[in-house]
Amino acid sequence: MSETNETKISAVTMMITSLGKLTNVEARLRFAGDTTQANQIHAKHEELRSGIDRLRAKIADDWTGDLEPLEDGLRKINSKVQDSIRDIKRNINVAGNVAKVLGQVEKVLKIANGLLA
Repeated sequence: MSETNETKISAVTMMITSLGKLTNVEARLRFAGDTTQANQIHAKHEELRSGIDRLRAKIADDWTGDLEPLEDGLRKINSKVQDSIRDIKRNINVAGNVAKVLGQVEKVLKIANGLLA
């Protein structure tokens, strides 16, 4: 398989990792009784899932955008989300960390939408 195809598969896989992290945050918020923020996370989860589904359907097509920094950017985003998950788990500035997660998800969505353009 070509390096470009491997990068595409890797990008989709990392976006799926982001999706799993959102599931983690949403569950933690629901268990804590914070349905308002859990619903915000859920909405972004659905938006990202839809983007991933569209990318998966087009995986063999030519994507637009620069694939070179893609993996590194997604890896950094997932790392930042994981940091926020740790703080949410410790009940540290939950609202602030949810906002950080939502901001990082916006970055993933921007990447996904850029690839679909």
